[in-house]
Amino acid sequence: MKLRCKNADVLSTEDQVATNGDDDVEPYRFVYLNNPLENAKLKYIGNTITTSRYTLFSFLPKVLWYQFSKLANAYFLMISVMQCIKRISNTDGFPASLPALTIIVLIDMVFIAMEDYRRHTSDRKTNDIPVHRFDAANGIFEERPSRSLVVGDIIKIFNREVIPADCVILGAFEQNPDQPRGICYVETKSLDGETNLKMRQGVECVYTTLRSDADLAHLHGHVECEVPNNSIHHFNGTLALGSSHNECIGANSILLRGCTIRNTEFVFGLVVNTGRDTKIMMASLNKDTVKWSNMELRLNRQILYIVALMIVLCVTGASIGTKWNLKNLSLDRNEKAWDRVLTSPTENYFMLCLYYFLLLNSFIPVSLYVSMTSVKFIQAYFMNADVKMYHPDTDTPCQVRTMALNEELGQINYVFTDKTGTLTCNVMEFRKCSIRGISYGVGDTEVGLAAKMRQNVAYDPAHASQTRPVVAPFVNFQDDSIFEASTCPHLALFWEHLAVCHTVMPESASDGTLRLSASSPDEQALVAAAACFGHSFYARSPGEALVQTPSGAVTYKILDVLEFNSTRKRMSVVAEKPDGSLALLCKGADTVIYERLADTSDAAVLRVRDQTLEHMETFASEGLRTLVIAHAVVDRAKYTAWYGR
Repeated sequence: MKLRCKNADVLSTEDQVATNGDDDVEPYRFVYLNNPLENAKLKYIGNTITTSRYTLFSFLPKVLWYQFSKLANAYFLMISVMQCIKRISNTDGFPASLPALTIIVLIDMVFIAMEDYRRHTSDRKTNDIPVHRFDAANGIFEERPSRSLVVGDIIKIFNREVIPADCVILGAFEQNPDQPRGICYVETKSLDGETNLKMRQGVECVYTTLRSDADLAHLHGHVECEVPNNSIHHFNGTLALGSSHNECIGANSILLRGCTIRNTEFVFGLVVNTGRDTKIMMASLNKDTVKWSNMELRLNRQILYIVALMIVLCVTGASIGTKWNLKNLSLDRNEKAWDRVLTSPTENYFMLCLYYFLLLNSFIPVSLYVSMTSVKFIQAYFMNADVKMYHPDTDTPCQVRTMALNEELGQINYVFTDKTGTLTCNVMEFRKCSIRGISYGVGDTEVGLAAKMRQNVAYDPAHASQTRPVVAPFVNFQDDSIFEASTCPHLALFWEHLAVCHTVMPESASDGTLRLSASSPDEQALVAAAACFGHSFYARSPGEALVQTPSGAVTYKILDVLEFNSTRKRMSVVAEKPDGSLALLCKGADTVIYERLADTSDAAVLRVRDQTLEHMETFASEGLRTLVIAHAVVDRAKYTAWYGR
């Protein structure tokens, strides 16, 4: 169906697959439903997570290997050995550097132990997180620690809980049990850094049969899927349920460990990967357990340069010393006293080289590494306690996991990103809009002020309206004229569009307030703006969106939703209004929307479109993120024909 839109408005917001490590790589894996005996035969690993590097038994050998892989420590160990050789020793055979080296290494080992203890503590907390595992014998869910999960378990994950293992979605909470959809939403920021919500849907042959928790006990079959790998965007598998046909399982039906359930009361999941076999763990798997900072690598190079300089000095000193000895000492033992006798010139040369090397050993300070480690330890303490690095919304302080890499943060000169959310903390505010050729919203952004400074344009603070500012979460709008034109039907149509054309899910917070969970910060800002101007979206049911308008509560029937993607570059909603008419609501990039506008020769309409483009360019020059919205009245017969295709 090709629909031509009548009008367009613009608004703006601120803005290698790895195997599981076994020698015999399994081509696929089987997971049985409600059959723990069969799953136990396959000997899959447990769900215990270990990010610590050392155990009580491996600590000493691993740390000593790490300590003496540092050039300075290896250098002083060699010096200590050389000092034990009396013929070249300048300390009469006593390893004078060894006590200091021992103390330095012990102090460094204490720091390493403290850092790894924090990892053990974090692992313990992670492994002890309670999960709800299904007991098929009793038909109920029991609370168990996360570490007790095994492949084949069925778990129940509640809203805002972190997923403890990779799972296939069996079902989800249904607002309308007679029309199950098996849909849930997840937040994947721990995997890909994206805070927008992603929709997932369960396997149809399962979620259509579930009416209660007890129905899970009647599920029998197996999942055949790919072996564990680190590809977080792909999954291949099939589910055979009883004697029914196999149903494919893709990435859209998988919940990955580390993600968070959102906008869904609960989800049922079948565990298919646990522990280090989960995708997030395999993606972070690193054979090099010890990370070296650029400073440490550079320091090793500097030490090599110093050693090279010492060798040059030793060779020079030994050459001059040997020449002087040949001139002033005799090779004949009977000719001079014993302390004035030269043995072999060659032997004398090498002995002098080693002797001078020991004399010059203080070129490299023995406390080099422990001094650096002490500084980094103090740095880590202050970084963890830094209020400016504390996020109050999530009660998350800075946490230094590897203090050896502290200075790496200071080496960042540029941040390259293709996502505006990376620079705006994924928080956007509704600032300005253009409706039917009229621009609303005053005030300058920081980008706009910087542009005016470059152009030597004076900033006029009186230009900003301070009479009736609209300041709310995700809204920062100032303009009295929009209130004066509040009865304009085009404004009502604009706010109606923002309140209906979206995929936002409302959630009730613990304090009774309404919280909007959006798939993108853009939608969150737009829906919040509509609420500020009298069109408050407050509930969603299957196929319906409920909006509180100035005239009362209104229900819009959502007939179809074509979600935004990088190919379409727009989102479309076909909605039935309270008066029974159908409307196509569309929003997206200006280039995509404008080329789909209805052809017209009306000079007034063309003038509005040109003015809207000018406003949009102005908004963009101020650093605002822009998109265009449009609507069209849809003939019901045309929609029915399109839907039938």
